[in-house]
Amino acid sequence: MSSCGTFRLSGQRFLSNSLAGENIGLEEVGDDLWNIVYYTTVLGRIDRQTGKVTGSDNV
Repeated sequence: MSSCGTFRLSGQRFLSNSLAGENIGLEEVGDDLWNIVYYTTVLGRIDRQTGKVTGSDNV
């Protein structure tokens, strides 16, 4: 993650200031669907087709 809490996957996305400078993982779980992972915690999901990021309650 960047120093301002963003990451890049088909464009720049804001995730959280709290994770600025930390490493996150992206796990492909379907066609153009990616889980955003911090260690073993799924933070949310991004749909590359729509660009929409959803929170972990929706994953």
